[in-house]
Amino acid sequence: MEYIINQGTSHQLRPDKNTAQYYQYLEWSHFAEGSLALPVISLLLMQMEPRDGNAPLDNYIAKEIALDFSYIDDTLGKQVYFAGEAFSAADIMMTIMLEIADKLKLLHNKNNIKDYLANIQQRQAYKIAASHG
Repeated sequence: MEYIINQGTSHQLRPDKNTAQYYQYLEWSHFAEGSLALPVISLLLMQMEPRDGNAPLDNYIAKEIALDFSYIDDTLGKQVYFAGEAFSAADIMMTIMLEIADKLKLLHNKNNIKDYLANIQQRQAYKIAASHG
């Protein structure tokens, strides 16, 4: 994502450096591909085989999912977007993972996340991107 942003002259999808929003942007951009991706993608793959839910990895993934989604839901209860009040590339990164999580039915009782996704999905840019598959 950084590479794509750096190719343009407008950096609208990244907050100004040395602001609190910039550091939130960095946190959530990396969170999407790091902290959140591992348990979500692992659960997706684990669902492809019979499991009784008692293996060590099952417990680890369940703990991480609970922790991550509580943190995300709490954050979105305090601000509109991941980097504060303005949409950023961090929202793009997080939306991808949150939509996967929603398909996996991981957002039960996570109303702030559900509201966030509904708002993102109403953005014109989202609708255009989604129309391309």
